[in-house]
Amino acid sequence: MTPTSELTACCRQPLHVLAQQGLDLFNRQDFFGAHELLEEAWRLEPGPCRRLYQGILQLGVAFYHIQQKNSLGALKVLKRAKTKFAFLPNPCQGVDVIRLRITCQEFIDALETRDPQALPPFPTIIPQ
Repeated sequence: MTPTSELTACCRQPLHVLAQQGLDLFNRQDFFGAHELLEEAWRLEPGPCRRLYQGILQLGVAFYHIQQKNSLGALKVLKRAKTKFAFLPNPCQGVDVIRLRITCQEFIDALETRDPQALPPFPTIIPQ
């Protein structure tokens, strides 16, 4: 199987149960708790879909940094998360990857303006 076909096949699968539980915490803005579950799902995932879990995990870490008023840390992690999403097909395991890319860029843009009022609300991730 080629790397591209392996990624496509992986993205057609449902989310790992731990990733789904992590998303539930993410959507409640418990980014620290989400990190723990998503990290476990990422470690258990041997295939290319681990990028999805890593990216969502990093997005949550960035939001946690924002909650802690650490804009520089959030900006660094957002840029890494955006890179993880860059090569994933849309959707991947039911997750709207295009929306995740846009979200990363919106937060990067807002943080680079150094205007806390420019930050959009934290999104929810609802697999379809």
